[in-house]
Amino acid sequence: MWPDSVDTVNNRLGYTTSAAAYLPASEATGTTIMITSGTAGVYAGEPNASSHRRLATLANGDSYVVSGLAAGEVLSVQSGNPFDYEWTTAQPPTPTPTFTPMPTFTLTSTFTPTQAPVNCTGPEDCGPVADAAPSITWSCTDSPCPWGATDYGHAIVWPTALEATNNRLGYTASGTVYLPASVAMNLVITISSGSATVYAGEPDASSHHSLRTLNAGDTYVVSGLTAAEVLSVQSSHRFDYEWALSQPPTPTPTLTPTATFTPGQTPANCTGPEDCEPVSDTAPSVTWTCTGSPCPWGGTDHGHAIVWPAALEPTSNRLGYTASSAVYLPVSVAADTIIIVTSGSASVYAGEPNASSHRRLATLASGDSYAVSGLADGEVLSVQSSHRFDYEW
Repeated sequence: MWPDSVDTVNNRLGYTTSAAAYLPASEATGTTIMITSGTAGVYAGEPNASSHRRLATLANGDSYVVSGLAAGEVLSVQSGNPFDYEWTTAQPPTPTPTFTPMPTFTLTSTFTPTQAPVNCTGPEDCGPVADAAPSITWSCTDSPCPWGATDYGHAIVWPTALEATNNRLGYTASGTVYLPASVAMNLVITISSGSATVYAGEPDASSHHSLRTLNAGDTYVVSGLTAAEVLSVQSSHRFDYEWALSQPPTPTPTLTPTATFTPGQTPANCTGPEDCEPVSDTAPSVTWTCTGSPCPWGGTDHGHAIVWPAALEPTSNRLGYTASSAVYLPVSVAADTIIIVTSGSASVYAGEPNASSHRRLATLASGDSYAVSGLADGEVLSVQSSHRFDYEW
């Protein structure tokens, strides 16, 4: 319900609402609406139009700045369920009486530096990022603009140092959401809350294909892009994410797996499965380097993983890669192992060493534990994450 101090409307299509639910375009343009609990849709249209178009759907924590209304239209924020909200009015309008979207398009000013890591100077020097996907507006500034004057959503905004762009099909996005394939290949993307879809395609293709839909805890390593394609990670609602660029491959053609396997990863008294003390440690950084074939993830891949004691006969090879530490535990030892994540988060995977993918048994957040079961003969187990985590087992 809008306050009586503004020129509101409570009539539409012969109905009179019990409160002033419709805000004229002259008052609504520039208003910022935030949903603090529940969900609601933002609608606009002429008072007696048979239907009003939906400008945005807002979930808890989402905000929307009203734009693109025509003279004579009204705005409403509605839901079939209770919701809490906040809103702030726009600054006094400029003397220009006509809304002209293209010359006044200044939405890119909302792309704050927090979206780009401070130390990111290019693909070879860009630290991992953990952030929340901001609200993005695509505004028609050219042609063909097949989605109307504006479109809305949430997306990862990439640092400009990575040569990300914000143009597609005549639209200009309010953030640099399109990452070129030259940088995106082997990128590791993790969704830490909410869900999002990874898309790829040429900038002016009529549609982009979906590479993967990720839920909270899911990780995806980008592969299979063609040289002219761009990558984006989008959702209709807010989500939190982490990403890390793959480092360039080292010039050394072969890798000594145990070179980075530090003594701290092996309990002093571990002589075998029947005599191995519990371990509490931090998962080190692990590099998978292509030393054979088929190497489907490119020259190298990176992450963090539990490194198992050598006395348990773990391995470091999979799909042509040699890991820098022994991260794959055989089923004969892994069954009934209890894994606890004490900080961060990690996923437990299992599968045959040369299977094209390993199934996820569990995703563990800080404080979660998992007792390994259901492994088949010949399978191996690993506990991995795109970021550092602490664990016990």
